[in-house]
Amino acid sequence: MASFRNSVRLYSTLVRVPKINKRGFSSLVQVQSRTFSSLSNTSVCLSSAILSRIPLPTHKSTFLPKMHTRLYSTETSSNPAPPPAPKKKVAVILSGSGVYDGSEIHESVSILIHLSKEGVEAKCFAPDIAQKDVINHITGKPSEEIRNVLVESARIARGKVRPLSQLNTETYDAVIFPGGYGAVKNLSTFATEGEDFSIQPDVVKILKEFNSNGKPIGLTCVAPVIAAKLFPGVKVTVGAEDLDVGGAVNKMGSTNVPVPVDEICVDDSHKIVTTPAYMVNAPLHKIHEGIGKLVRSVLSLVPKRS
Repeated sequence: MASFRNSVRLYSTLVRVPKINKRGFSSLVQVQSRTFSSLSNTSVCLSSAILSRIPLPTHKSTFLPKMHTRLYSTETSSNPAPPPAPKKKVAVILSGSGVYDGSEIHESVSILIHLSKEGVEAKCFAPDIAQKDVINHITGKPSEEIRNVLVESARIARGKVRPLSQLNTETYDAVIFPGGYGAVKNLSTFATEGEDFSIQPDVVKILKEFNSNGKPIGLTCVAPVIAAKLFPGVKVTVGAEDLDVGGAVNKMGSTNVPVPVDEICVDDSHKIVTTPAYMVNAPLHKIHEGIGKLVRSVLSLVPKRS
């Protein structure tokens, strides 16, 4: 141990030498070499002394070989982890922007928020047609403007909206329609023709394709009248407060099932889910809750992929 201390002292002295001339360089190298050799030998002696005092295990250890295999083995596992399940894809059908002449904005955004929370890939679509009318949302009176449903829907979709005619139903697992007067003015003529109304051709096509392929359909607010017309006998809800709309549903051979604003109506045989939303005078958070239940129910009805 004294030898170790002397070596360290000598090394420290050498380090503090400010300058070394050429004549002393060779001798200094020799001294440093002997010093480092001494330090190395001392360290080896100390390590040997310490290790000699550690008892060796009396049984065969398997931990180190296993750890080595986990860290350094390049062999591939015979049971690799399965790839993550692909995201579900849902089409959201807009009909403009604004409750009086297009999609109800609160309902549309609530649908998109809940789809996002569920990890779903949502895409917005709208028909590339002129709006039935344009309403001043402050006065509630018609305007002389002419607006396009697709262009107006882009306001809600932040520009990411495609023409409804381009929707390939095979690509999507479900479809959801928010309410607003656009559903009964631009997607159909229910607002002006009552139960004898017609439905926009692209809407008819995609709804029939989703239904025939066993894929679920969601509709909020007044939009369920479209399903009531297209699929007679279906059970939907437009709430209990608007007796005219509820009565029209029943006259078309379907059934209006009054439920609270934060609840849903599920027709299992048709895989159609509806909620009253703004057909009921209720606070926004209750409408948001009802739409959340609709979204989760629609996703639960999506067929399992083969």
